[in-house]
Amino acid sequence: MLHPLSKLSLLALFSFIALLCGCESLTLENGKYESSLSGRLDEATVYNDLICLRLREPSDDPSQNNYWIWIGKFSIEDDGHIVLDMDTSLSKQWNFSYDLYRRPGSITVYDLGAENNNSFSLRIRPSGQHRVNSSATGTNSGALPVYK
Repeated sequence: MLHPLSKLSLLALFSFIALLCGCESLTLENGKYESSLSGRLDEATVYNDLICLRLREPSDDPSQNNYWIWIGKFSIEDDGHIVLDMDTSLSKQWNFSYDLYRRPGSITVYDLGAENNNSFSLRIRPSGQHRVNSSATGTNSGALPVYK
């Protein structure tokens, strides 16, 4: 028969273990994420809790090709929503235009300014895969040049 204090110690130990198992935080895999849409140069680069985002500026004119760039810390909510650690005024602009969600191997970007809230993915580029320098190969693949 266990002493009442031993039962309490075991209960505390199991509670502590259960608490540790349930406290896993969601993260993004480190690396570069590139747009799934042709003609768009949207991208994100992730390193631990830092993210560098480059998303096309919301505009009614589709010929405009300006981009918003932001670098800072982020967190991920239980539902996968990516929360950017921005000051309030900047956050209002970004949150009015975009919603970002963590998905396996990608970031889903919901363009809130587009008709029907279009979405696209920023997919992680597998390590070792590099863009080809089109001038070196003599073909125009639409890839950006590689500088060494």
